Amino acid sequence: MAALLAMTFVSAPYYALYPGDVYSATGAVSSDSEPTYEPMSLIGFVTISAHQTETLWELVVAYLDGSATLQHEDVFNRGLTPQERRNTDARLMTRSQDVSVYVALAELGYPLPDPQVIVSGLIPCMPAADHIAVGDVITSVGGEPTSESAEVSAAVRSRAVGELVEFGIRPSGETESVLVEIRLGSSADECIDPPARTTVEEERPLLGVILANDVGDLEVDIDFATGNIAGPSAGLAFALSVVDLLTPGELTAGSPVAVTGTISPDGTVGNVGGIAQKVRAAERRNFRMMLVPEGQYEEAAAVASQALEIVEVSSMSEALDAVAPNWSRPERL
Repeated sequence: MAALLAMTFVSAPYYALYPGDVYSATGAVSSDSEPTYEPMSLIGFVTISAHQTETLWELVVAYLDGSATLQHEDVFNRGLTPQERRNTDARLMTRSQDVSVYVALAELGYPLPDPQVIVSGLIPCMPAADHIAVGDVITSVGGEPTSESAEVSAAVRSRAVGELVEFGIRPSGETESVLVEIRLGSSADECIDPPARTTVEEERPLLGVILANDVGDLEVDIDFATGNIAGPSAGLAFALSVVDLLTPGELTAGSPVAVTGTISPDGTVGNVGGIAQKVRAAERRNFRMMLVPEGQYEEAAAVASQALEIVEVSSMSEALDAVAPNWSRPERL
């Protein structure tokens, strides 16, 4: 009886990640400013379904479900409160949509402004929280200009824990940057919750910010209808769909394609969470091809059946080659 009560009432600080669904990226994009060619084929972006295991019963059920993965709540929430994580994911979705339009327009030969790196969230107890606010733009690291989040991340990783680094920060709403010296923290700091904290042996320098790429105001108006879905992992699917929307014909020649992967302004495709669950979701919807980030091909292929072709891509151009090998940039008058 005591065991049954414990299973029913003792909380379990985990999230169970299940296969989600595949939503139409081609059906989610529209434009009032440009000539459009409504695509008939389906480019789908794939989601996961995350459920908090509020009892030990739910934890055991998820553990025994071969399609689910368990993740500690501190790891899933990335050191934030659930509400902060939801707010951050909503901002990341908006930024991802903006960047996807930027990448698509670049492929189509539109003149574009330079991108910038914006702070989308802060990690509590890390050094940046005393110097940087959400919405600020990071313009340089150590005197070197930065225009993409990957550049900032690489610059931080190349430093040492405790090193004093000069950052160029343009506060939200301002036009001029200021130079701020910030001492880098550690990924092994005891203030970080244990599931998200690394060991001392795996210690790495940590600034303590969640970054997003911002592309400013584009002259082309693209609208997205995605409801309450959040996060950046649909970036590649949206970029392909915008190209499909703004060009005649069917980009995928009528063949449905499931797609997952973040997108950077230079067209680089980045890794996503829950790749195994997303593969299973694509198979449940009977897709026969799925694009995944290059670094996650092995994980995706390991759970895919022979009916689903997994194609790894590292860039927007590789994705276009995969879904539309005969595609070429149309002439712009």
